[in-house]
Amino acid sequence: MVELGRAIDQLAFPPNVGAGLVARGFVQGVSKSVLSAESQRIHAKVVADLSALFAHWQLAPATDAVV
Repeated sequence: MVELGRAIDQLAFPPNVGAGLVARGFVQGVSKSVLSAESQRIHAKVVADLSALFAHWQLAPATDAVV
């Protein structure tokens, strides 16, 4: 769980929650938060970090889910 916290703490709430949902395989709708180019880059990194972490934990991705 420490690894999860380190990954999502790179972004503020609510974009960090959205990154977690995307990393689990959920389809995220249009974000209501305006993200700068730098925040978009960090969002992509958080998604990649969490995806790797979830794969390491052998969590199957969500299928056909829309958030």
